[in-house]
Amino acid sequence: MSIFFDGPGKGPSLSNQADQIDQPVILSLDTSSRRTSMALSRGERLLALFGAELDHRRSERLWYELEFLLNEAGVELKDIDLFSACTGPGGFTGLRVGLAAIKGFARAGDKKVAAVTSLEALACAQDIAGPVLVTVNAHKGEFYAQLFDSRTTGLPVARSKPSLASIEEVVASVNQIESLILIGDGAEAAWERAGQIGPLKGWRVRVQPDFLAGRMARAAHLKYARGDLVGASELRAIYARPADAVVKLSQGLVGKGLR
Repeated sequence: MSIFFDGPGKGPSLSNQADQIDQPVILSLDTSSRRTSMALSRGERLLALFGAELDHRRSERLWYELEFLLNEAGVELKDIDLFSACTGPGGFTGLRVGLAAIKGFARAGDKKVAAVTSLEALACAQDIAGPVLVTVNAHKGEFYAQLFDSRTTGLPVARSKPSLASIEEVVASVNQIESLILIGDGAEAAWERAGQIGPLKGWRVRVQPDFLAGRMARAAHLKYARGDLVGASELRAIYARPADAVVKLSQGLVGKGLR
């Protein structure tokens, strides 16, 4: 478990942020991977970050973890101006837990949502500029991948659509780029595969953040600034592949009595 607060004691009170009074208070939530993380921010400033490893009680624990984060930061749910949800790609069950929570909060408070993909969030760093290949392990020998032009002062611009492919296919799609930053838990695999093809020149591997919600918070603020927000009913998940139960149902292996 990891906890960060920008300030002494129980965390920074919103009433002490007079210089950012016109900036939105944002709650970001990521459940797309085996790690749950949530961040509280005001404008560009990250106020608090909570992260924990997945366990079998993820859905139940989410509410306790959120309550802890808000209480320690001295913030109430009604103070949140904008919610940010990670829409994937990621695991079927995990995404459903996070999106259901954000949809419920946004509807209850009649608030907007900044939808941020996990790939977009990884590329959204203040200290990265230039072509960025985000590669995340999707297991079963496949990787989620997307190419971005990352900017230090704005949202990363997608240069390709998100894909699900083998590491060989991912590297082949970008092998002509001479200067490239690799990030994500599949970055090392991409680096090693590229090295097997030929000498690496301007390719660099960047360390992936332990928890994604902090990067999401920055992306959410940038989306807010340009009005790129959605309502709760418009929020959609990006699943890499359907759940096993859905596959079995389509193959007629389960649920025959329900047809």
